[in-house]
Amino acid sequence: MTENQYRRANRMVLITILIVFGFIAVTVLAALGVSKGEQAGRIIIQFITALVVMTASIAAYIMKKKTHICEVLLSVNIAIGYVVVVLLNSTDIVWTYGIPMIISVMVYLNKRLMYCANGLVILANIVRLIKDFDSSDSELLTSRILAILVIILVTIISINIA
Repeated sequence: MTENQYRRANRMVLITILIVFGFIAVTVLAALGVSKGEQAGRIIIQFITALVVMTASIAAYIMKKKTHICEVLLSVNIAIGYVVVVLLNSTDIVWTYGIPMIISVMVYLNKRLMYCANGLVILANIVRLIKDFDSSDSELLTSRILAILVIILVTIISINIA
C-alpha cells in the first residue's frame, strides 16, 4: 500500500475503534450506575480497557498514520480490547463487537491479518462459551453457539473478499 492508502485505511480503522470502544465505555459506565456494586471490578476493567484502546489508537495514528506499523498497532489494540471486553462482559450480545473488528481489518486487504482477527474473535467466543458453560441454561448455551456460528459465517465471507 502507498502512504496515502495507509493514511486513509488507518483513519477508517481509527474511526471504527473510537465509535465501538467509545460506545463500550459509555455503556459500561451506565452499567456501573445501575449495578449497585455487583461486578463493579469487571465493569471498571472494561471501562479502563476501552479508554486505553482509544488513547493508544489515537497515539499510533498521530505518530505513524502513513505506515504499516499503524495498521499493526491499531489491529493489536482492537484485538486486546475485544478479548478483554468479551471475556469480562456479562451481556449476551457482546460478541457483536467482533464484527466491526473483522470489517475494519478488511480495509487493509491483508489476508494474514484477516486470519488473525477472525481466529481471535472465534477463539475468544469459544473461551467465553466454555467459561460460562451451564448445561442447565439451554438458552444461554444456544445464544453462545449461535454467536460462534454467525462469526464463522462472517469469517468465511471476509476471507473470501480479499
